[in-house]
This record gives sequence, C-alpha cells and structure tokens, in this order.
Amino acid sequence: MWTEAPWLGHGFASFSYLFHHGPEEPGAHPHNVVLQILAELGIVGLILFGVFAWSGLRHASLQRLREDPLMVCVLIYFTTGLMNPMLARELTGGRKLFTIIGLLALQPAAQAIVERARSGSSSRRRQGSEPEPELEPGASA
Repeated sequence: MWTEAPWLGHGFASFSYLFHHGPEEPGAHPHNVVLQILAELGIVGLILFGVFAWSGLRHASLQRLREDPLMVCVLIYFTTGLMNPMLARELTGGRKLFTIIGLLALQPAAQAIVERARSGSSSRRRQGSEPEPELEPGASA
C-alpha cells in the first residue's frame, strides 16, 4: 500500500480508507506504527517522525535512568504511549505519544534554566552584603 505513494504517503488517517476501499471503519489500522506512518506519510513522514522521536529520546542514557527516577517514569509513559497506536488506536489519535516526545525534547532546556537560576542565586549571595562579623563571647550587640 505504501509503495503506491512511497515518498509522501496518502495523508493522515487514510489507511482504513485505502485498506477497505471505502469509508473508514473503527479499528481498521495496521497495528504497527511504522507501517501506518509509511502508508499515510511516506518515507518523508517516517524520517520526520524518527527525528522527532530522537530529539526527545537522545538524553535518555542508562546512567541517567539509574540516577533520575523521574526519567524512568517518563520513559515508561513514552513506552505505553507508543504501544497504544500499536494495539488499540490509530496514530493520529495518539496524543499521549506526541505529547511525551515533546516534553522529552523540552526537558534539557528546562534543566538548563533551573541550573542557570541556581547558579545566579548563589552568585548573588556571594556578591551581596558582607557577612556580619561574629561577636566575641560576652559582648552584646
């Protein structure tokens, strides 16, 4: 089916129509994200989806997973989001998958902002007023 329009595909949510040669029927999708992307968006769409997924997953290393339990939760959420179009629904209804990939891609930027804020507040503390001298024992203020 994707060989009829290999480069750009047939368009979003077109798999059911092409498969049944008629109106879309619920559940008539390939249950395979790669085949669905190839049929609907072609090779160009598959490459763009791969780049989008890579932009979010490139920061998920084994070391990061060992140190950051939140990243483990995010990857579990990503995995279930990827399984949803593979088992139950069409890719166009998989908002969970695209949302989590987008959040994964934004995570390094958010982490850089937090680190910049922390370093800025610590440098302000150092540049602020000098610490008050300690009083000698027995002296009153």
